[in-house]
Amino acid sequence: MINFRWLETKGFYMRMKFSLSPRSVSHSTLVALSFLITGPAQLALAQNQSSPTQSGAEAQLLAPITVFGEVDTSAQRAAQLKASAPNSIEVITAEQLQQYNEQALGDALRRVPGVTFDGANRSREVRLRGLPGEYTQVLVNGRPLIDGESRRSFEVDRIPTGLVERIEVVRSPRASLPGQGAAGTVNIVLKNGVEQIPQSELSVGAGYLEDNGEQGELSFATATTAGPLDIMLAGSLQRFRRSESKDEFEFDAGGAPDGGKLELNERRFDQVNLIPRLALQTDQLGRFELDPFYLRTTEFRDDIETDLEADQVTLKRVSNENRERVRESYGFRGGWERELSQSARLRLNLDWQRGETDTERDETRFNADGSVDRERQRTELIELEMTRPEAILTMQAQDHSLSFGLGAELRGHDETNGEIRNGSPRPPREDRIFEIDEDIHFAFAEDVWEVRDDLRVTGGLRLEDSETETTDFFGDSTANDADFLLPSLNAVFSATPQTDLRLGVARTLRRPDLRDLSPSIDEEDGTAADPDIQGNPRQDPESIWGLDLGVDHYFANDRGHVSLNLFERMFEDKIEKVTEEDGNRFVATPQNVGDARARGIELSARAPLNGIGLDGFTLWGNAGYTDSSVDEISGGSRPFLDQPDAFGNIGVDYFVAPWNTTLGLAVNHVTSVDQTQRLTGGGFLDQSIESRTRLDLSSSTKLSDGLDLTLSITNLLSETEDRVDRILDSNGAVISTTRTSEPTYQAAFARLTWTY
Repeated sequence: MINFRWLETKGFYMRMKFSLSPRSVSHSTLVALSFLITGPAQLALAQNQSSPTQSGAEAQLLAPITVFGEVDTSAQRAAQLKASAPNSIEVITAEQLQQYNEQALGDALRRVPGVTFDGANRSREVRLRGLPGEYTQVLVNGRPLIDGESRRSFEVDRIPTGLVERIEVVRSPRASLPGQGAAGTVNIVLKNGVEQIPQSELSVGAGYLEDNGEQGELSFATATTAGPLDIMLAGSLQRFRRSESKDEFEFDAGGAPDGGKLELNERRFDQVNLIPRLALQTDQLGRFELDPFYLRTTEFRDDIETDLEADQVTLKRVSNENRERVRESYGFRGGWERELSQSARLRLNLDWQRGETDTERDETRFNADGSVDRERQRTELIELEMTRPEAILTMQAQDHSLSFGLGAELRGHDETNGEIRNGSPRPPREDRIFEIDEDIHFAFAEDVWEVRDDLRVTGGLRLEDSETETTDFFGDSTANDADFLLPSLNAVFSATPQTDLRLGVARTLRRPDLRDLSPSIDEEDGTAADPDIQGNPRQDPESIWGLDLGVDHYFANDRGHVSLNLFERMFEDKIEKVTEEDGNRFVATPQNVGDARARGIELSARAPLNGIGLDGFTLWGNAGYTDSSVDEISGGSRPFLDQPDAFGNIGVDYFVAPWNTTLGLAVNHVTSVDQTQRLTGGGFLDQSIESRTRLDLSSSTKLSDGLDLTLSITNLLSETEDRVDRILDSNGAVISTTRTSEPTYQAAFARLTWTY
């Protein structure tokens, strides 16, 4: 429970009183919290006192002027971008994203409407509307970006928050976007993705993750002009940490202990990111652009796994593995654009990218008496390449804005591995050596029609044709071709100057994960809670029809808004990992299980409270509810796997004008997951995951013109995620139970930003 009390004395004074569990707030956290609230104020007051004082007449003249903080002004700009869009979107700008000092973008996205993640300490794969991450499309500057892994969706923790200009969450698709955004599309607009950055910026930050270690970053962005040449340079150096440590205990049919393991999993990420941009404008030949990029993430992981005997006390075996994983993505996008006439423009793009993941594992396994049981060194190399040519013609014809596009997306994926065990080379894992080639050709046509001043209709049709070929270790190939027509229709009706009604209808698709197309088996624990994963090259892409209905109302000069959205998705050839028992191990295989449905409601709002006498306060929040159903192969239906029913955020910002400081509080909540999956071999897998709540605090102070200090404490509650997986027989009797607990950790961070 959290209680707030605001007291007003000479000037402004703010006090927060917390009623939390002893573990929630350590002494060091309370000290940091005190500085978070009072430190920036003291700095700002010191600067205010050093400036000339105003006369009484001057103070009276200035008193009626209302001043808003940067976060509030940023939210106003986001609302204006949202209102001008021809389809349903949410926009979050840089100041909002950076308010709580998260280094990795995924952590900042937790407060974005509809965003959740799979796991208490994970923020890699975005899940929109509570649906699995494979239904969320992630674009960077409007285009797909590979990241050295097999997933089609870019893992957002590889992008520092400091390099992001804004986030666009597209709820209702358009024909001009790739067709994979069934749940929605997250478009990450980097600072090099805008025509011109408003000002140069240098940011330095440092912090600490509880029980893990120090974190820090340096980021910059600047632009200059040399005649007809525009040059933009942006990049960052970053170190952040993660801990995915957990304890897992197993129990037999009668509830008696039956073994388990303790896993210490601490990770350090060192990242280098460079995103320059060059643009040359000529009178005769048009505009030339070159956007090279380089992203490098080096992950150091300490993984100590302790296996326990049946009594869950006696040590059975200890495995100590040090892992170094280097993930690189690099490439360029070259573009040429020229006006063909006053009403027609042609643009040609060539996007080439390459990604690699090079992993080295050095493991030593010990017996209970400390003697060495096994030593092994393993290597794994994943290589991806993508070439994406595209041509787009745009035309203006009276009230119609027409666009036509044609292009291709050519992907290659190779994996290989090696192992040395107890000093002797071993044959490579045949199931992890394969090649996948996929060619996608696409074309689209779209019309944005201004029917009248209060009605805009956007209609489009997209064609995507794919040819996928998988080749295994033995040279055997499996081919799979698919063609999709993806129509879309979006309409925006301005019922009043402040109220928009929105309608969106579209067909999207979901293509299988590239690694899931290989028939290889990825060995995990082999338990019901953590089964082995086997690929399936004969998966068909899913086809999804979607409907969105929404209303957006703006007030307080766009500083306030209320949005309500209803959605429904109908899935054909739904792909799910079906868990089966194979001998004494469980194996999950992706299969087309049949039809599925998902529907829900979303609400987001932001309201300044000066109208009720709370000057400087802004209340904001968002919430979503999703109901889904999957037709299982063996009969019956159930919700999507690991899908929470509800999720949301609520927060308050308080701008203290004399201190030039915005104080922020945000609460994030994801409800529990309770579901039962029918096993194809008979019986059931019953799973439950407890709800999760995060509490974050921030303080952002403008120390002087162009100099800002932001302090934050995130995940103040440090909750532990508890999960229970039970295997039931066909009559519902318990066969075995696995209980897993994963703690979470507080983080404190300070960032100083200079804009010039």
